[in-house]
Formats: sequence, structure tokens, C-alpha cells
Amino acid sequence: MDLKFHINGHSRSYMSVGLFDTIASPADEQLMIQLLNAVKTGLQKKGSLISVEELMKIQTEDLALKYILDKKPFPTAELIRVMDALIQMLEKTWDHKDYQMELDWTYFE
Repeated sequence: MDLKFHINGHSRSYMSVGLFDTIASPADEQLMIQLLNAVKTGLQKKGSLISVEELMKIQTEDLALKYILDKKPFPTAELIRVMDALIQMLEKTWDHKDYQMELDWTYFE
């Protein structure tokens, strides 16, 4: 999975994470669930928002991403919701018909 491609802005306005392509066994699934839960715990410790200062520390060549993220904090609840969805997909309890998610955060208000 080449997340750097997306982080550097080579795919505009969306990110597709092919994590299911690299999971080959139930043990891999459990390991990924543990990892996602650890990420979730880390996000919860940040509080309700990720500061603009922290967002600006994301290493990327994508100046548009920097421009979008430099105006207001990002709600951790939205990232936690993504982690929960990925966990549900791995546990095969995802109850939606597709895998697309819209975040409740907009640059323009």
C-alpha cells in the first residue's frame, strides 16, 4: 500500500487505502485490529481536535493539503470514526453496502 503517493497529493480529493490486499490470514486481521485500536487510543488522547500546528507537521509534498489544513483544527472524532469503520470491515460487521465515507469536516464554512 503506497500511502505516500496519496499523502504527497498525487490523488486529489480522495484516498483509497488497500489494506485488505496485504492481509493474508486471520492472524494478520487480528494484528491490524490491534494496530487500529492503538491508533484510536492515540487519537482519543489528543482531545477533541488536532491542532493546526500538528496538522502542519504532516510530511507531504502536497501544498494543496497544507493550504486546506492550515485554517482550522481537525476533529479527532472523524478519524476515530474511520478507525472504527476499518475495524468493522476487518471483523466483517460493516453494515453498509459500500466502503465510501464522507468526513464531517469542511474547509469552507
